[in-house]
Amino acid sequence: MSRIFVSYSMKDQPDASEALGKWLQQLKEPGEIQDPFVWTSSHRDVREVIRERIEASDSFVVVWTKEAPESPWVLYELGMAHALGMPITVLLAGGEPTALPREIDEAKIVHLEEVSA
Repeated sequence: MSRIFVSYSMKDQPDASEALGKWLQQLKEPGEIQDPFVWTSSHRDVREVIRERIEASDSFVVVWTKEAPESPWVLYELGMAHALGMPITVLLAGGEPTALPREIDEAKIVHLEEVSA
């Protein structure tokens, strides 16, 4: 079973969760979601834990909502996945595709209809 790191803006968590659920239902073998918000120790650097979880994953999914381009954590995680050469999937869920960083042109883009909380 593959491990998927999922990145999303906490401000859009309900929309992101719904979009992710829709996408996972379309997959034959959805894989195991690596939740970036489950920390092993509160004394560790958050960036270090995020990097470890991304490195331990087989692929990276970003749920691109309206708030995603404004989230420094989404951009950090996306940049980390790109730097590590991870396969990246972008789930468009209300966010503007024109706001995606140019560096991730090779990402797979999945168009989802806009979801509402």
